[in-house]
Amino acid sequence: MHILDVLVRAGVELGPSEIGAALSLHKSTIHRLLAVLERHRLVLRNPHHGKYTVGSKVLELANGSIAHIEMRTRAMPTLRRLVDQTAETAHVAVLDGTEMLSIANVEGPWTLRLRSAVGRRTPVYCTAVGKSVIASLPESELKDLLRRTGMKRFTNRTIVTPAGLKRELAKVRASGYAADNGELEPGVRCIAAPVRDVTGRVAGAISASGPMFRVTRERVPAIARAVIAAAQELSLAMGYAGD
Repeated sequence: MHILDVLVRAGVELGPSEIGAALSLHKSTIHRLLAVLERHRLVLRNPHHGKYTVGSKVLELANGSIAHIEMRTRAMPTLRRLVDQTAETAHVAVLDGTEMLSIANVEGPWTLRLRSAVGRRTPVYCTAVGKSVIASLPESELKDLLRRTGMKRFTNRTIVTPAGLKRELAKVRASGYAADNGELEPGVRCIAAPVRDVTGRVAGAISASGPMFRVTRERVPAIARAVIAAAQELSLAMGYAGD
């Protein structure tokens, strides 16, 4: 972190000895740390004179963080309206690595309600928010994601085969929303829809969830309509101008 800070503040390429002098670290230590940073694209080495600058991965991380903060800020009014319409807990999640990361939530009014803490991580293949996002992935990316994450069984309803998940994702694309019917937690049903950014890319998902005795199958169509409308509203707030 200190090395990255030095490079950012310098604004120019620096050699290992210059970085070491700024941090009072031995040159061999600096070389070892730079090798790790370079492997993860956090620093970039100029092959001509061996000096370093900040790598592209830092920009990717910064841009991703800014986008998440922007989505969280813009999502709050939409989440509150969704809770008013459904009386269930609503949240927004984004794909982070191989998991869904919750970045914003508003709890429902019931004493018995689902708690969806910001920062919570959940699998992509057995959650409504996850399925909403991965339904848009190209086949090769989906296959690689499932290879890295695996498909662990959480309940007797969990889909644990790629073929079964592909059939489920086809339903998501056809209907415009995804459902988790007790696949991650027994007795919990969640309905989600994808949120798009200014480029049209699926940037996350918004959902409403509650216990199955309250979020019954009969209520799913009405909740799904509210969730899809919320997703469209947030997509527009994020700059998406498509249909």
